[in-house]
Amino acid sequence: MFLDPSVISFMMHQCDDEDLHDLASSWTITGTKRFFIPINDNFGASKRKFGIPGGGNHWSLLLVVLMIQGEQNNATSSCEEEGEGAKGGNEIDEAISARTRPHMCFLHFDSCRGHNTQSAKVVAKRFHRAVKLAFDDDNNDIDNDIMTIIECNNPQQYNSYDCGVHTLMAAEALSDPSLLCATNASEIEAIQKVHVDTLNTWFGRNGGHGGAALSMRQKMVDEIQKLSKIYLDKE
Repeated sequence: MFLDPSVISFMMHQCDDEDLHDLASSWTITGTKRFFIPINDNFGASKRKFGIPGGGNHWSLLLVVLMIQGEQNNATSSCEEEGEGAKGGNEIDEAISARTRPHMCFLHFDSCRGHNTQSAKVVAKRFHRAVKLAFDDDNNDIDNDIMTIIECNNPQQYNSYDCGVHTLMAAEALSDPSLLCATNASEIEAIQKVHVDTLNTWFGRNGGHGGAALSMRQKMVDEIQKLSKIYLDKE
């Protein structure tokens, strides 16, 4: 599921617990689901600073792997039905079986590693709270839950303006549906590795530091032109 930046800003600065519950309850979650969350360094700002137009200088991607305990078999079946093949079969790791309900793994892909760490943490904490309010009846100790956000070793930008393009590249590379199957029977470290390896492989295959960003920019132009043609043809 791809969450729009406007949804994240709403979640961060306009939602109380009732709103968070309603927002997360609207998400259809069975088994394992991944959430792609764009992170802006302004999301962690105070409400006053956030309200100032033009705030924010950097984008990154927070990938949340969310698993509802007891739904592993359903998730595995859905992968098999899609023809991707479930990795791990019935050998579900004990660490997965012991996870509390629900369990979330937070992977942060920042092309300027460390810049958006704090913003990613506050967004992850808010997302975690929303999910716990909606899907976990035992959320009395929600404020004391331990969360871990993994800073991933992903490709880095070599200029001051490609953060948005890197965020889009990460989202495209990691949206591969086979990765969802790979998360069903894996430890956290394995979930991290398969996503990082996939992104780095995609990045190299699409031109690496010399061409991946340019290719993505051209793809954006092509998509805009295609959509424009469709719109004009309807006129």
